[in-house]
Amino acid sequence: GIERYLPRGNNNNDFWRCFGRVKASDEMYFPTCLSLLHILGTNNDNSSEQKEGGDRSIGSQILQRRVTYSDWSMGAKNPASFCSKGIRDLKDVATIARKQGCLFARKFSPEQEMEGAAAAVSQSVSSRSTKTDGNMADPEVMSVKDWLGVIQGLQNSFCT
Repeated sequence: GIERYLPRGNNNNDFWRCFGRVKASDEMYFPTCLSLLHILGTNNDNSSEQKEGGDRSIGSQILQRRVTYSDWSMGAKNPASFCSKGIRDLKDVATIARKQGCLFARKFSPEQEMEGAAAAVSQSVSSRSTKTDGNMADPEVMSVKDWLGVIQGLQNSFCT
């Protein structure tokens, strides 16, 4: 997509070579690329002057706001991690993010997420551990249908 905004007639291999191995978050990568292409100006850029190779009319269509909610209230060099103690905590994060106009939220503690998912799976397995013929099912084995039921249950609890 960004190729069509690159200046015509220039050798753009240098641009791609610079970014070919970059591992950066989307909130850093895309604004940097757009700024280097002179499409996205800075907040201090009051100049209406067209910079070489850029298309400022496109930049005026870009809303300059963050789309990822992060908790910077601790004043640290990194945002705080969200440690879920349950679905209510996750809903609270989603509510705050939406109120601030964000589409995403970060940083969730992976350990907490895994514990919550494991507990849901464990509960589902134990509630389904008896076969219809009365024999015990292997608690380590879960059918695809049962797994989908657990996933749908988790999705419903996150979305409601």
